[in-house]
Amino acid sequence: HRGLLLQGLSLMASAFDLSPMLLPGPLLQQLLTAVTDTVRGCPHLTQQVWDTTNISFKPLRYLLDEACSLFPAFPGPFLQLAIGLCHGQESAAACYSYLCNKPCLAVEYEANTPGVVVQGEEAVLDVDMPWAKAPDVEGSIVPQGTHGRLMQVPVFAQPPAPSEGGAAPPAPFLVAWEVDAEQGTGPVLLLARAAHCLQQLHAANAERQKVAGTEAWQDLRLILQLVAALLRGDPLLAKPLLNVTIIYNRNQQMDWLEVVIASLNVLPTLTVAAGGLPGTTAPAASKPSPLNSSSNTAAFCQQVLAALADSLVTAAAVASCQPGRVMRALAASQLFAGVNVSMEPLGLVGLEQLSSWAQEQQQRQDQSSVDVGDDWSSLTDLQVLQEALEVPHSSYPLTHAVIHLVQTLLNQHCTWGLVPSLVHYTLNRVLGAMPWMPFTCTSDRWSLAAAALGVVRSSILSGAVATPGAAGPKAAGAPGGIMVTTLAARVIHHLATAGHGYLSSVLPPPSEVLQDMAEQQAGSSELLASGTELAEQLLLLVSVLLPAVAHLSPEMPLQQYWGAVSSFMLCAEIPT
Repeated sequence: HRGLLLQGLSLMASAFDLSPMLLPGPLLQQLLTAVTDTVRGCPHLTQQVWDTTNISFKPLRYLLDEACSLFPAFPGPFLQLAIGLCHGQESAAACYSYLCNKPCLAVEYEANTPGVVVQGEEAVLDVDMPWAKAPDVEGSIVPQGTHGRLMQVPVFAQPPAPSEGGAAPPAPFLVAWEVDAEQGTGPVLLLARAAHCLQQLHAANAERQKVAGTEAWQDLRLILQLVAALLRGDPLLAKPLLNVTIIYNRNQQMDWLEVVIASLNVLPTLTVAAGGLPGTTAPAASKPSPLNSSSNTAAFCQQVLAALADSLVTAAAVASCQPGRVMRALAASQLFAGVNVSMEPLGLVGLEQLSSWAQEQQQRQDQSSVDVGDDWSSLTDLQVLQEALEVPHSSYPLTHAVIHLVQTLLNQHCTWGLVPSLVHYTLNRVLGAMPWMPFTCTSDRWSLAAAALGVVRSSILSGAVATPGAAGPKAAGAPGGIMVTTLAARVIHHLATAGHGYLSSVLPPPSEVLQDMAEQQAGSSELLASGTELAEQLLLLVSVLLPAVAHLSPEMPLQQYWGAVSSFMLCAEIPT
């Protein structure tokens, strides 16, 4: 029924001339929310909105154009609509094309601003004028002689009317300057604004000023959300996005990965400054405002958490084309500080030597002599954010993003750097913590567990090489002539000794039980999909793990779980 609802919204927007220029703030926000909620998770609907031959949704495209005309002076409405219309590959590509070609540079000016000459419905600059929202970016100066279209300030941004009998001050106005950028006007403006916002937030935090609700914070979180939404829809957009660069503060060249790393450095400190983490309090300078109530602090910290997750989603997409650069940049970021990272390739262990290798590892007392770190406990920022911000809300956006990142790196056969620590973090802080982690619904639990199992399986397979003719003792039914990384060897040994708890905590119910649960709960299709995905990942992991464990002394009867898992087959066909 979402298609009918979206058509109704489109008709209503046309009939009542619902324009971002004319609506008050609360009503505009309700309209934007209605549109984005209706198309959420429906790529076929967003494709129809972008389809210029579809007459039914022309009023929604007009709504988008009107919101775009306010960008970047008042970027909120446009960014919210663009984020909502990014679902699916075709929609993400259409949104990026629109972003590159459609926007102008909308700037708000006070009446009688020197240098801005108003000529009827147009304006002309008679001096060079820097863009106030990114003055430190080279090339952000609007040159003398530039022409622009004169517009009124939208109703939601107009100053309050003067008191009765008071004289109204001269009204501010907007000018949409005609500017162009080879790399795409919108992406360049967004990158420049994001870099400037990060600098402002860092300075405000250092001076113990309030950040929540500021213009810089609102702009930055929406920009990070839009870039992540584009890359979720079409990860291949990472390549053109990486071609977008700016020169910041005269000598620092920045692209989107630089902004992501800066976000990972700055954003964790904002939750501390807001008093959102245990043992912290908000700075005295920010306490008098009612915005610093516990509920508003919690809401702000959830926004920071979402922005961190969006940053990691962007980093994962960049890693698909520049994995080495991403690995080095992440290792130097504040979010992953404290981990002993080695950028050297990992050693290899033959499957036939797993037993002797495991015994040697157990005998080593000096942990510094171990060639692959599994010091997941050094990921203190991740653990604190999970315990303090995710667990109390039974929602795990950052954990999901970390798992997505490490999965992408493993898909690129990256097993060094941060990857070993993140894999062991997934084992211990996700799979190992499943029994006590609260979730709002069962499908969320299964979805996170399935993603974690996928990482564990990939950590075993990534970097494995076949060596035909390799000699060595071979257990019955076990593959020979295969070498795996020391990371894979550690994971295999860890699961052989402690995998009972991991597998037991994530076993889905039998097929008939799952179907009964789906019938009794709303969103049955989502429950069935997540349960099927979990069963698939569990079967795929066990099919890789069991042959490898055959080379070890059976410290745990893992083979029994193969039969147990097979009995939990769902109605969908799952390869065994």
